[in-house]
Amino acid sequence: MRKRLFGTRSPVPEEEWEKMKKRLAVLAAVVCAVALVASVASAGVIDFGQFVQGQLRDQSNPLFGVNGTLQASSTRSITKEQAQADPRDLVTLAKSLRVRVVSAGVAPPNLDQSAFWPNAKHPEWLITCNEEGVAQAGLVRINLATGASTTMVTGTTSCDPVRATPWGTILFGEEAGGGPNGGRMYELIDPLNTTGVTLDRATGTFSGGTGAGNLVARPALGRLSFEGLAIYSSGVTYFGDELRPAGGQGVWVPIPAAPDPDLRAQAAALHLTGYYRPEDIDIDRGAEANGKVSFCGNNTANETEQLWGETVCISDGSLQQAGANTAVPEVRRFVQGSPAFAMPDNAAYQPGRGNWIIHEDAETNTALQGPHNNDLWDCLPDGADPDLQSDGCVRIATLNDLTAEWTGGFFDASGDHFFVSVQHNISGSGTILDITGWK
Repeated sequence: MRKRLFGTRSPVPEEEWEKMKKRLAVLAAVVCAVALVASVASAGVIDFGQFVQGQLRDQSNPLFGVNGTLQASSTRSITKEQAQADPRDLVTLAKSLRVRVVSAGVAPPNLDQSAFWPNAKHPEWLITCNEEGVAQAGLVRINLATGASTTMVTGTTSCDPVRATPWGTILFGEEAGGGPNGGRMYELIDPLNTTGVTLDRATGTFSGGTGAGNLVARPALGRLSFEGLAIYSSGVTYFGDELRPAGGQGVWVPIPAAPDPDLRAQAAALHLTGYYRPEDIDIDRGAEANGKVSFCGNNTANETEQLWGETVCISDGSLQQAGANTAVPEVRRFVQGSPAFAMPDNAAYQPGRGNWIIHEDAETNTALQGPHNNDLWDCLPDGADPDLQSDGCVRIATLNDLTAEWTGGFFDASGDHFFVSVQHNISGSGTILDITGWK
């Protein structure tokens, strides 16, 4: 049989055809190899981490209830006049989120954490710490309907954590270090009838104003820089010391009994596990509903040293085991910090979705990144995969003020309203915002 090649008129001899088949086979192999190399090279160009981040953004509506997430931090820094004219200009949000100004221009300038009153289902007031000195307002009451701010307590120093307790009181404390004059915790009943009271830090007593008898020091909780608080209905309370220094399973170490213990000194003496500036914590309400103790918080670290910080979660067995002090604690990393996700500070659990809103308190102008504002990150819980970490985070908000930070954000019971402070912002006064729009 004679063969013809396309484009030729004469037949090709059999022996020539066999040689040509071999050459074609070699050429085909070369073409396949080139195609394979090109495919590998093409795959190398595709950054898989960027691919995952793109998927998180593309799927942000079902995963986070948010559309139009932000790919970068803002580099803007608005003026004092702009912030005073419209405090909403202090922030840029994901496309589907909305913001309402709760209070601006009337509250003290360093508002930090808050608690709802009378409850998180139908809140009417915020009970809020102001992180300044003894001469300034320490604890204020903010009307959610009008934004009016009333000073409840003066005399604290660096008032930071505040929580509504399961038994109907307010617990608040100072981020003021250890030692005999270090930070303390205080408890308040009847916050709507407590106004203009003064704390004597030396004696831990309250006087003057209205309702001084509604306040008491809680020295049994010791002295340190209080910030994160996780309070369970059993009364078991978890907290840390926000200390900046010059995972796995663990064990709770008893602290020697004392009427007013210096917990920072005891931590050093007992060689307890240290973290790099542990800050806010919040309870995982999903775990609590299943009878388990789990809470998450942040080690803020220090961006100028390229220590980006991290979000960690701590479990402590069942509610019953924690109450009996028989649980084995376990610490695991939830989100690893990075130049983009730097110096996480506050943490807020979102009811309903079970996601976490992580606030940045980073350096806003560094040699590595130049000017960049602090962001809010929305992080998924861990799914069925084996890594025990968040399944991913997206940036949902960024500030437009290089002097400010997000702080004290937390959700109402519905998980639809996120109340957050823009602390020490350029306007010179306290600003509380209500962010909504999650679907």
